[in-house]
Formats: sequence, C-alpha cells, structure tokens
Amino acid sequence: MNSTCSIVSLAACLVCGGVCAAGNVVTINFDVNPAGQAISAPAAFDNASPLHNTFAAWGVHFSGANSNQGGALLNDSTFSVRAFSGHNFLALSTVESTEFGGPETITFDVPMTQVSIEASGIGHPLAFQMQAFDASGVMVDSDTLTTAGWSQMTVASNAGIRSVTLRVLTSGVNTVTFDDLLAVPEMPPSCDADVNQDGVVDQGDVDYLVNVIAGGENPTGIDADFNGDGVADQGDVDAIIDVIAGGSCP
Repeated sequence: MNSTCSIVSLAACLVCGGVCAAGNVVTINFDVNPAGQAISAPAAFDNASPLHNTFAAWGVHFSGANSNQGGALLNDSTFSVRAFSGHNFLALSTVESTEFGGPETITFDVPMTQVSIEASGIGHPLAFQMQAFDASGVMVDSDTLTTAGWSQMTVASNAGIRSVTLRVLTSGVNTVTFDDLLAVPEMPPSCDADVNQDGVVDQGDVDYLVNVIAGGENPTGIDADFNGDGVADQGDVDAIIDVIAGGSCP
C-alpha cells in the first residue's frame, strides 16, 4: 500500500494514510506505517508499547505525560467498538499513572492550520477535549465533545498549531480510543509570476523583471523583489525562473 496518496480528496487520503499529495496534508489511520507497510498491532496493552515515534517520518510524534508514557496502537479484535477505519486505533488508558495513561500530546514538525481526530468512548458517553498550542506553548484553540461512539474533534488556527493534547474529562471506562488523525499544514505563500500581466507566464515575464531590476520602466507596477528578501537582484530572476518552471513560490 502506497504511503503517499495520489488524489487530493482528504477523505480518500485517510484510506491509505500518510502524506497526501494535496499540500502535504498528513493523514494517519494507524493501519499503515511511513514505509507503506500494514501495521500488525496487538489486541491488548499487555503486548504493546507507547506509540511515540512510529510516525516520525511523517513529522508527527506522540507522547504521554512523560517520556515513558503514552497511548499505544491496538487492533479492535477484543473491543466492543470497531476501528473508525481499518482495524487499528490509538488506545489510551484513562488511568493517568499507567504506562499508557494520558493526556496524549501529538507534536508536529511543521505548523498546522487544522487538526482533527476521531474519538470514541467505547459505548460510554464520555467527555473528550482537544487543545491546540502554537510553538510557544500558547493555546490557540480547543474543542470539547461528549460521545459514546465515534465523533470528530477539530481545532484550527492561523497562528500555526505545533501540538495538540487529547484528554478525557469524565470517568467511566479504563480505555478510550482515537482514530484517523488529519493535520493540514500552513500553505506556502502564493505568488504571481505573470509580472508583465499579459495573461501568460513565460520568458516575457523573466525579461520584464530583468528590465525593471536594471532600472527600466515598470508599467505594471510590480515589486521587483520577487523572492521577498528585501533586495531586487539576480536572486529574484532566479526565483521567477524557478516558479515558471513549476517550482514553489519563494
């Protein structure tokens, strides 16, 4: 199974898990590892270990209250609830002092604008909370819901989400489950390489920018500092050539 989806539908990306081609959206269904291999998860905590860096290659890390704690991947064969997708889910003990106790923190290598995850009380109506934090540890959003089956929690912020924390706010069962993590990264800035504004992005735009940088007329009023480094020079010419050739915006 390929770990990189070739389609832009976020729902479809969750089918395969991994890093979606659409803006490098991260989708983890806990059934496929970053190598594209199916994960054979145990059925009980007795045979498991905290998840931690299983998905580090996708820029996602899991941890509990300390470095020795955290949720584990389990399969749904002995549970009264089936996984939201596939057969595995992230299981978390509600007894915080145990090896698999929460709260569970999920950390991202790059800032995210939106994070969602499915939560289940395994047949018991429990209150769940997801809090989002920026790089400085400031909370930027939170979501709380009560659910017995599967329900989605979502947080969003343009400030850049670098971590989320999952908590169970009410008691009732010893174990809760989470599935289908989706994280949408900050999108790179857009840029318009049609600097001569003739409706076509081509060599004419390169020539136009070179002329403006050299002190020539600028009838379209474009900013010659195309790469945004504060100086209009050869670096801007190189940047616009790269964008016209299909590269990303500087």
